[in-house]
This record gives sequence, structure tokens and C-alpha cells, in this order.
Amino acid sequence: MWMSILIVCGNMYAQSCMVITGTELHTSKTNCFEYSVGKANKAITFPDVHQVKPFCQVIPGTETKGEDT
Repeated sequence: MWMSILIVCGNMYAQSCMVITGTELHTSKTNCFEYSVGKANKAITFPDVHQVKPFCQVIPGTETKGEDT
């Protein structure tokens, strides 16, 4: 299982950044990144957002053999 993560910054200084995690888990890395990138593209349209970086993190112990890593 994969958790989506966004780093959202209000300006170019690191102090303005915050980490936002998704509320649902994804079954593959591909699905997770599709979701994260979609949310990042939506977030960057807000005038108070300077930069957004999408990420995904595998939840330890939930990966299965053959899952895309």
C-alpha cells in the first residue's frame, strides 16, 4: 500500500512549506503518483501556492511480492 504526500509551499522559503498526506491508501506506486500529481496540479492553481511537489511512500509491511516499487 502507498500513501500520497504533497509538499506545498507558499513562497520560495522552506519555512512556508507544509507536508500534506492523503487520507486513502493506494494499491500501487503508479496509482499513488497519478493521484498525487493530480492533486499537485490542482493545488498549484491557487494564488497562495508558490510550489508543490508530489511524493508517494510505501507503507512498511504492506508491500507484496511483485508489486511495483
